[in-house]
Amino acid sequence: MKASAVWWWLLAVSLCVAGSAAGQRDQSGPFIERFDVREWRLTATVTILSGRQMSSSLFHLNNQPMSWISAGRSTLEFPVEEGTLYWPLAGEAASYEVDRGSARAKLHSNGWEIPLSRTIWDADASQQPLHSGAAYGIWSFGPYPAVHRDLRMEFSFRANTWNTRFNEALALEVPWPSGEWPAEAMSSFDEMLFIDRDFFGPYTSGVARELAEKYTAGQPRSQPPVVAAKWIAGQLATEVQASGLSVFRSGIFPIKDLSRIRADHMQSLRFDGLDRVARDLTGSPLDFALLLTAIYREIGLPARVVIGYVAGPNGGREELFRDPQKPEFGIYPWVEFALYDERESAIGGSLTWIPVDIISMQQNNTGRRPFDQPWDGFGSSEFLGEVIPLAYHLHPHMLPAYSFGQSPDPLTLADGRVIYEPLPALWGWNLVPAMPCGAGQAVTFTATTPSRRSNDANTATDR
Repeated sequence: MKASAVWWWLLAVSLCVAGSAAGQRDQSGPFIERFDVREWRLTATVTILSGRQMSSSLFHLNNQPMSWISAGRSTLEFPVEEGTLYWPLAGEAASYEVDRGSARAKLHSNGWEIPLSRTIWDADASQQPLHSGAAYGIWSFGPYPAVHRDLRMEFSFRANTWNTRFNEALALEVPWPSGEWPAEAMSSFDEMLFIDRDFFGPYTSGVARELAEKYTAGQPRSQPPVVAAKWIAGQLATEVQASGLSVFRSGIFPIKDLSRIRADHMQSLRFDGLDRVARDLTGSPLDFALLLTAIYREIGLPARVVIGYVAGPNGGREELFRDPQKPEFGIYPWVEFALYDERESAIGGSLTWIPVDIISMQQNNTGRRPFDQPWDGFGSSEFLGEVIPLAYHLHPHMLPAYSFGQSPDPLTLADGRVIYEPLPALWGWNLVPAMPCGAGQAVTFTATTPSRRSNDANTATDR
């Protein structure tokens, strides 16, 4: 059956399913029911490392490498007068709710804790939502003139997570909006790092556009948004193989057997790029999520990547030395697309972010199951309740943030220079008078179950 014929057949299937559930509405929400709530406090520790032979790259959002330096052995002694730290904060969606007000940070240097002042940034100068509804904890310090030899940062926040059950039949009744999407959903169409461009410039291959045309026969709006989203996810899950991890683990700890480095030691996020994934039909789980997000955006469906940390019994601190080839531990990405029911005029329309766990879908061969049946991972999940959301972007979006992430494999440029590709690691900072060079980084995560004091909703002692 040709793609165009299959595409139109899907519409008939979706109408039959939708008609059987007209009028049903779950009390937990119009499309998503939450269950099995879990409460967490997540702490991310960033350690700036030195004293080894390395090449270092510093970079920032505006796609210009700050410097390429073969540093040799560095003592990492550098003057700092003041600075700013950036850590991403997710929001609220089907499987989670982040308490942004609970965000805390600490900065340790030379054996001392440096005082910080905090701002939560979640809207632009026009009070419009940031890209994809993101937010950032921003901590500033200084003036604090000192020569620093070691640096360690800790970022923490509270979050609740749930498993989800998707009312797909009800969601199928929602048509494409006749007008604009809500501001938070619309913002996801703005230029996004590592989907539209990298640190060096824009992508020009149009891979996502070609796949969107292929999967929808060039007529994505001939189907309801949920049909389009489900069909594309199923097709991608059967064509592209996700393998390995979404991180480069830090190999710069003094451990002889690097295979026993804890799974949550991250040097930088790992992805090969949309072009390579589309060409080779394989990539990291993060590549998989980035590609699906890009295709959704190409058909006009707002979508965002969610980067989370597996905190429950399937990964994280519970299993320190798990098989490193299993993707469902440590850093874990998935995708959310926006479903907007503008018929809910009494409340200004209803915007719901629907999770698509494309990795679970592939592992369970979900995309090969009958289309008119529920698919585990598409809206419904008994796994995402164990995953704490970290960010909607790989690098602080539209912030002058620098980091020390880099690919472990060198690149040879046309002029013969050998460099290491700069890669993001969620966080960033900016220092005055200058950034240090010749340093590396390691990011580790700890998820604990907090217990609240009755008189302080934002205070916790970790068990």
